[in-house]
Amino acid sequence: MQVQRLRIRGVVQGVGFRPAVWHIAQSLSLKGSVLNDGEGVVVDLWCSQQEASDLIERLIAECPPLASIESVESAQWKTSESVLPPDGFTIAESHESSQINAGIPVDACICKACADETLDPQSRRYRYPFTNCTHCGPRLSIIKALPYDRPKTSMAAFPLCAACESEYRNPADRRFHAQPVACPECGPSVWLTDASGKRLEIDSVDAIDAASTLIVEGKILAVKGLGGFHLVCDATNEEAVTQLRLRKRRPAKPFAVMMPDLEMAELYCALNDAGREVIQSAASPVLIAPQNKVTTSHKSIANSIAPGLDELGIMLPATPLHLLLCRDAGIPLVMTSANLSGNPQCIDNDEALADLADIADFFLLHDRDIVVRVDDSVMRQTASGMQTIRRARGFAPSPLRLPAGFGESEKVLALGGEVKNAFCLLSSRGAVLGQYVGDLESARVWDDFNRLLSHYQRLYRFEPQKVAVDAHPEYIASKYGRAAFLPEQRVEVQHHHAHVAACMGDNGQALDSVPVIGVVFDGLGFGEDGTLWAVNFCWSTTATFPVSPI
Repeated sequence: MQVQRLRIRGVVQGVGFRPAVWHIAQSLSLKGSVLNDGEGVVVDLWCSQQEASDLIERLIAECPPLASIESVESAQWKTSESVLPPDGFTIAESHESSQINAGIPVDACICKACADETLDPQSRRYRYPFTNCTHCGPRLSIIKALPYDRPKTSMAAFPLCAACESEYRNPADRRFHAQPVACPECGPSVWLTDASGKRLEIDSVDAIDAASTLIVEGKILAVKGLGGFHLVCDATNEEAVTQLRLRKRRPAKPFAVMMPDLEMAELYCALNDAGREVIQSAASPVLIAPQNKVTTSHKSIANSIAPGLDELGIMLPATPLHLLLCRDAGIPLVMTSANLSGNPQCIDNDEALADLADIADFFLLHDRDIVVRVDDSVMRQTASGMQTIRRARGFAPSPLRLPAGFGESEKVLALGGEVKNAFCLLSSRGAVLGQYVGDLESARVWDDFNRLLSHYQRLYRFEPQKVAVDAHPEYIASKYGRAAFLPEQRVEVQHHHAHVAACMGDNGQALDSVPVIGVVFDGLGFGEDGTLWAVNFCWSTTATFPVSPI
């Protein structure tokens, strides 16, 4: 009897991939097993090579929405006649591995099925703010270790009730091995406090309903979400928005606005087809789009939301909590990162109560720990297509495919710049770009950078052979790289050179591509002559990359 072993790599853990394999194998009457390990997914099939090919073809065509297949390798061998095939097809326990190359799944916006359940009075998850399944919910923000299983997430603190356990163990259920699965009986809970942290007695449907009432009344709330806290108020209330600006000491920078649904989003912004697709995607980013002039009975967006701009950053609810809050309020809500000026977004209840007591009037808290801070992603709708401004929740850390020539790449840790920092782990399997970190001159952002970097290196068991640092001698990340790694490991990169190289990679230019000329409209960068350069022409060749200041 022949056994076919399929090795599948990519983002294939925590996204409903094993149940998809199970369903397809069942429909094809195949015998064998599927499991997770440090490399991805392994499928063993007691079948012919053609039957294995049929399963692969079906998997590619029916890949779960949050999964992505990077490669499928096939091997086969013969068993002795004394070895009997299994009775059916099973999902086996995950295997530990010394090497982690499996993609970490990203946090995903609530899917339609879970949204419908959350809003259905007949559902046992009616108005439950943590409803999720294999197609949606927290991933990166709750992961402590790989392979991705519930005991290695912050959901380990919530033992499953019998009903959730049944869903979790049933391969035919969409919550099969959904690690964050929960319900009101066994999962995290939400509550409302005043600025001192005292829980409020709720004379309302629940804490979220009470919170929405406070927002409509003009109050400012700190709301714990999926990857961090937001500061929330009525986006049509000029007085509330102005008060938020004063308390947060943010005089002019635009605020993002969350709309309850696409209909309201299109009332306030002119969305094209690409904009509609992006704002409704599983990543659910903030989308910067042209503002409409509202001439209906709906209230206008407060002028102080985006002072002097004709664009607005909008988003749809990414979690059941936000869905309920928006629907209960029925108005556009300011949804901006909750932090003291210059500091990272708060993720811990005590931290938020300490930092935000002078900003927020009330706090909507929950008890699911955020392991990894993940800020909102930001994209911009332009005449030339979508532009990524900030790659974070919903996108990071999905690996970026590299152009031709990087297949034999050494493991490289790129530490990023000083401002709007994000680090990158590069190997022959692609580039894992971490989420947006922020400006490193803040001590707490720097601490967050170190925590995130250690977390990523631990998750991927990543030991770099080379480290790339910005050539500027005073950048904090560069100082760290020079201190932590040997001289022979370090590669110093001119700032504007890095921008052009990134643009080349983004456009699929091979490592040995023909020379290009790039014009970088950027801030200061440390030049090759030891002076500070601003706007630069950059010429690229395969051997050298001379940069000439203007």
